[in-house]
Amino acid sequence: MTLMADNQFKEYLKLIEDYDNFIFDLRGEAKMSEHVVSLFTDKELKSVNWEIPIYTYPEKFKKSREIIKGELNAKSRFKNKQLVFLINERTIGYSEIIARIVKENGLGTLIGRPSNGNPSETITTRLAGGFNISVSVINCYDNYDMSLINKPIIPDILVEDNLEYILKGRDTIIENALRFLNK
Repeated sequence: MTLMADNQFKEYLKLIEDYDNFIFDLRGEAKMSEHVVSLFTDKELKSVNWEIPIYTYPEKFKKSREIIKGELNAKSRFKNKQLVFLINERTIGYSEIIARIVKENGLGTLIGRPSNGNPSETITTRLAGGFNISVSVINCYDNYDMSLINKPIIPDILVEDNLEYILKGRDTIIENALRFLNK
């Protein structure tokens, strides 16, 4: 989900109809929207609400806000499939929103490590040394109007990294996902 946008995924829909299991990688910023998960259920999904701050005076005085309700209508195209979503500390922005929708609606199993805690519309810039900086530009809230910032998503199956495996280039999160699907 971090490498393919909605329109690219749409091109593969015919090809994947016969598969029973799917692994979606949410480690990073998703290019797909949260609407893709609606293909995998026949139930209306709870989503997040988006806040757009509105400043009516200079220097951010008289702030009001516009709330856009998150609604995802079921598409049912791939219902009854087993879904696994990979998350870790790099899961941010839309990836984190998708992971939250999956967890709150029981759509699949989250495997990995806790997410970043920044589910929002983000602008990400690459820095020197392989670092990135992400800035939230639109915040999101749950259905009780509680901010979701700084509230990481805890996976259903926690995977701790092992320095030996990292040095060997092994991806313990995907290894655990494959073991989970092969049970």
